[in-house]
Order: sequence, then structure tokens, then C-alpha cells
Amino acid sequence: QLIEEAAASHGLTMKLYRAFHRGQGFNLKLFRGGEPLGLSASLPILENMGVQVRDEHPYLVERNGETVWISDFGLELGAHAEAMQDEAVQKNFQTLLARVFARDVENDGFNRLALVAGLDWHEITLVRALAKYLRQGGLTFSQAYIENCVAHYPQITRRLVKLFAARLHPSAFDDAAAANLQAELKDLLNDVANLDEDRILNGFLQVIL
Repeated sequence: QLIEEAAASHGLTMKLYRAFHRGQGFNLKLFRGGEPLGLSASLPILENMGVQVRDEHPYLVERNGETVWISDFGLELGAHAEAMQDEAVQKNFQTLLARVFARDVENDGFNRLALVAGLDWHEITLVRALAKYLRQGGLTFSQAYIENCVAHYPQITRRLVKLFAARLHPSAFDDAAAANLQAELKDLLNDVANLDEDRILNGFLQVIL
């Protein structure tokens, strides 16, 4: 089915699956109609999403006059191996990956938040937008430093995203939930020892408030 979809659209389809020979490990198959993706295009995107490529096996399928290239990547998940066991995380990971390849979403280190914090592509786009707003407003840290900061504190990042929705969603705002999230964030931020990281995370909070 995925081969047929890729051949018909000359686009990209994918399948994230557990490789039997690797126990709980995961492989990712990318199907591309017409021409191969190439490692130079694929590796930076996957690395920005928090995974390393252990190996890659390319295949060529010709069917009914159509050509489909398959790249089968063995993924090294490291500390994210447990998170990837969650089906919701798997779905978010693949949806985000497809949007990055389609250039609907930027290819940067914020995309790690799909695995690190369990965020979907909409929520990651929100975090990215807030970070860029803070930098335009005078926050002096590099984007890479901010990416590492929000990934290092996934519990805080998740609550910041939830607080944004609870305060600012046009129809589904929830003042009581927002108050509870603010209280939780206050406790969590008190435990951030690094002053630079505390400044970044409090910057996110102040923008949302």
C-alpha cells in the first residue's frame, strides 16, 4: 500500500516499525516515488528529531512502469527508546517527519520535543514561535541553546504548552486549569539551578502570561 501511494503521488510515505532482529529497537522505512531521498537530505532531519541512524539499506522497486525508492534506516534512540514505545509518540513522530520533509515545518532542534516531551507538530511550532519571539525581543541566547534548554526540561515545556492553550485558546480556555498549571510551573521553575536556563524558561512563561 505504501509503495503504491508513493508511486502514485511521487511523494513520500513512511513506516516506523519494530525490527524483529533488534528486540525493542525501531527501523524507519521511507518510500519515495520517482527518485531517492539521499542520505544528505535524510540524516540531518532525523538527527534534529533526536535519533541517530545506525545503518541504512536502500532498495529499488519497479512496478507498472513506476519507480519507488525505499530507504530502510536502523534507528538508535538512546535515552528516547522508552518514549518511542508509546503509540501516540510514534504517530506524532511520523506526522512531524512527513511535514519536515514537505517543508511545512522547520528542520531544527525543536523537533526533538516530539520524543523528549511528547509534543505534536502544532505544539512544537508553538514553542519555536515563542522562542523566536523572545529572541526578537532581546533574549541574547542562541536558538541552539534555547532548543537544548526546552529539551532538557520536558515537564516544564509540556506545561508551558498546556498553559498557553488553557489561557489563550479562543473557545476552550480553562481558567482553573491555567491557575493549576501556573502553580505547578512555579514549583518546577524553583528547581532550575542554571540561571541562563531559568531566564529562558521564565521568558516563555512571561510571554504566555
